[in-house]
Amino acid sequence: MAGTEEKKKEDDVDTGTADEEEGNSKDEECAATEHRDKFNPTAYLNSFYKTASEDTAMQIVLFFLPGILYRLPQKVRTVLDLGAGPTVYLPIALRERAENIYTSDYAPANRDALVSWIENRSTFDWDNVCSWISNIEASMKTGKQMQEKTRSLMRAVLDVNVHESPVVQSVVWKSNQTTENIPGKFEVVSTVFCLEYSCETLDGYFRAVRSACSLIEDGGFLIQGGVLDATTYNFGGKTFRCHRLKQAHILESLKANGMATTAEKGYKFITHDDIFFDRTLKNGQKTGNSRIRRYFFPNLALYAERNENIIVSTPDKANAVAAYIFGSCEKLPEESEILDIIFPDNANPETILTGIDVCLALGGDFLSHFKRLEERLKLLKHSLRGLRRFTIE
Repeated sequence: MAGTEEKKKEDDVDTGTADEEEGNSKDEECAATEHRDKFNPTAYLNSFYKTASEDTAMQIVLFFLPGILYRLPQKVRTVLDLGAGPTVYLPIALRERAENIYTSDYAPANRDALVSWIENRSTFDWDNVCSWISNIEASMKTGKQMQEKTRSLMRAVLDVNVHESPVVQSVVWKSNQTTENIPGKFEVVSTVFCLEYSCETLDGYFRAVRSACSLIEDGGFLIQGGVLDATTYNFGGKTFRCHRLKQAHILESLKANGMATTAEKGYKFITHDDIFFDRTLKNGQKTGNSRIRRYFFPNLALYAERNENIIVSTPDKANAVAAYIFGSCEKLPEESEILDIIFPDNANPETILTGIDVCLALGGDFLSHFKRLEERLKLLKHSLRGLRRFTIE
């Protein structure tokens, strides 16, 4: 029960064609609870994941995801993808950080799809999604290599229900390499397009968040993604109802469960076209700048190394750009100041790609600079041997 769902707002104006209107009128309307029996993994994957360039939400998810993951520790002992549906893009994106990955879902058909992929029996081709991820990472790995690495890290597929206790109902599949019991809590819990789609009320959403947070170690991380203001999503002839999520709901639910909701305590929120990602810490513990320092170019890394206490404790006295990039300050520096630092006039391809990482961390209005970056990379294509170009359609 996760993915890049097509959102529909209550106040949307229908601009579809007559054929689309006729097709939509035939959709079977389903309650959120009917995901267990009526969710079709094949139709879902073909609708949203077959080619990333055909779904705007998928593009936004893959665009923001690396910037959120960069804010995790360099190595993560345990990760749970909570409510993964039949998807595996989060484990793939985490393959270089995670040591042990667990995935899960509420619907039996989705859990079967996850086991099928782990055992290399899946008929769905994830190469297009892998290509997007590798381009953003500037990686030379093929889709096959990325998936093989990820499969080697998968430890279990779990039956979960965020509206019951315990959340983890049973173990559906377990790796031969897993000799220990399934963890009761995880260092990182990721849940994308899941919690608000598991229910139709605010109380249900609060309950789902509480369940997700109960699975996180003290000092651990929650990565959450979804759609604001959506009331339904549809695919394969079915329309599923969901809770109409507001940003205020997210913050209220996180506060109620001991999660950080301010930048100085480790909270980061990114949104574009109502698609959002956030990353937060349990018990509001501060992250060490050394964890993300390596992903930015040397001058910022050097500044952070020499001024870490200032950045963390008194960000108002730190360099404005450094404080914002390292998540200690929510106030956006002057745009010209930021652009001069991350995209200097004499930037080589490697510097431009590093600047892309910075834009991912900043999010928001900085998306508009990617077309300009694309043109600069094209002009420098003679120097791009051994590098994968970043592109955004």
